[in-house]
Amino acid sequence: MLRITAFTLPLLALCLHLLQRGAEAASQRILLTNAFPLANCTIGTVGKKPPAFQGIEVDYMAELATQLGWSDSMWDFECVDSADLTATLDSDTSLYIGALGGQRVQYANLVSGYNYSRPTLFSGLSTLIYESKDNWFFITIISLNVGLAICGTAVGVAFLLYLFEGRSNALEQYIWHAFASIFFVSSVRLSTVPARILQIAYWFMVLIITSTYQANMTALLAVQGVLEGIQSIPDLNTKNLLAPPEFEFNLYSYGIKPTIDNKTNDPTYIFNQLQVSNYDGVTVPDSLASYVARENCNVFLVTRFYYKFNYAMLFSGAQNSSIIDSINNAISAVNANMGSVQRVATYLNSTV
Repeated sequence: MLRITAFTLPLLALCLHLLQRGAEAASQRILLTNAFPLANCTIGTVGKKPPAFQGIEVDYMAELATQLGWSDSMWDFECVDSADLTATLDSDTSLYIGALGGQRVQYANLVSGYNYSRPTLFSGLSTLIYESKDNWFFITIISLNVGLAICGTAVGVAFLLYLFEGRSNALEQYIWHAFASIFFVSSVRLSTVPARILQIAYWFMVLIITSTYQANMTALLAVQGVLEGIQSIPDLNTKNLLAPPEFEFNLYSYGIKPTIDNKTNDPTYIFNQLQVSNYDGVTVPDSLASYVARENCNVFLVTRFYYKFNYAMLFSGAQNSSIIDSINNAISAVNANMGSVQRVATYLNSTV
C-alpha cells in the first residue's frame, strides 16, 4: 500500500508543474499583435481563450487550426508588441510558426526576406463622418438672444403703432399685426404717415432677419447633403480627412491629402475626433470603420471606394516551406466556407 508522507504532496505538485511547463513548451505559437477589431490581446500573455484573446483573426485562426488538424494543446497565441514582432518571429522558427493581427502584405517585408501566406482577409479603406441629428434644427438655428430681440421688437412696434394710429383699434390687434408682419402678413390698415413709415422700417428689419435665416438653413442643409451624398472619391478631395500614417500613400494616389494621426486604430479616439474636432471624416480600414459605425449611432460610413489590400499570416524567411504550404492549403479551405465581408459582419453581429 502506497504511503503518503509529508514530502509526497509537494513532490506531486512539482511534477504536475513540470508537466504543465513541458506541455506549454511543446505547443507552438502564433504571434499576435493588437489591430482592433482583427485582434485584441494583452502584450506578454500566452493562450487562446477570450477575453484575453479576441477578434476576427482570433476566430479565423481557430477555424484554421481545426482545418489543419491541430488540437488545443498543439498551439497557442502569444501577444507581442508590433515593434518586437519580426525579431521574435526570427528568434525561434520551431516555436513561432507565424504572425497574425492585421499583418498587411507589404513589399518592404518581402524584400527583407519574410514570407506571407495566401490572403486570410481582404479589406479597403472606408471614410466615417459624424452627424448629429437635430429634429428641431429649423427652430434651434435661431439663437435665444435673436429670438428674444425679435419678440421684443414686435411688441415695441405694436405699442408705437397703437399710439400713432390714435388708439383706433385695441392694443392686442396691433400686437397680432406686428407678429403677423414677420411673415409679411398685414392684419390692420394703417392710416397715419408715422405708422406707415414705422411699418416700412419694421418690414425692412424682418426682411434682413428672414434672409439671414434662409442663408443659415441653406448652409446647414448643403453641408448635410454633401456629407450624406458622397458618390465617388473626388467628392472627398476637398474634405479635411484624418487617417493613419500607413495609408497616407494610398490616399495620395487618389488625390486626397489627409491629416496623419498615429492614434486612429482606437475606436474611442476616432469617435472623439469626429465628435469634437474640425475633421470632416476619418479614413480607416473597412473592418474598423464598420465597427465604429455600428457602435455609434451618429457616425456614418459614407464610402468604400478606396484601394483594396490583403491581410495574411507573416512568416520568417527561415520558416519551413512545408509548414507554409500546409497553412496555405488550409487557408484556401477556410476562405471557401466564408468570405471576408461576411466574416467581418458575422463577428460584428456577435459582439452586439
